[in-house]
Order: sequence, then C-alpha cells, then structure tokens
Amino acid sequence: MRSGATATFGSEITASMQSGELHTELSELQDKFPVSQDTHVVFTVHPRRGYVEGFLRRLTNNPHQGVLDILAFPP
Repeated sequence: MRSGATATFGSEITASMQSGELHTELSELQDKFPVSQDTHVVFTVHPRRGYVEGFLRRLTNNPHQGVLDILAFPP
C-alpha cells in the first residue's frame, strides 16, 4: 500500500517505539514484573530489570535490530 507520504511502516514503528504509543504501552508493562524475586536456590532474580534492560531498551535504542533479535532468538 502506498500513500505518497515520505513515512514508511518502518519509520512509523521506529518513531512509535522510541517515543510514541508503542513505547508507552511497553514501558507500562514493566510495573507488572516484580523488582526482585527469591528462588528456591541461593540467589535472587530481578525480572523487572531483565525486562527493561534485556527487552525494552534494546527495542527503543534500535527498534529494527531489536525486532530482528526477538524473531531470531535461539532458545
């Protein structure tokens, strides 16, 4: 689909991810993760920090590469 506008789907997604609606929606999700959580062994995990640093920042810093990293994630 073409509109004659200079914006592309990619540029619109990037803008939204860096400071628009997508960024707001994903940023609000961090509150759903606990700050820390004890495990059954000797250490504590930090789900919120993992979400923010491992997922959200990667997407906001470089949305294109962040999406590719998510799609190509080898478990």
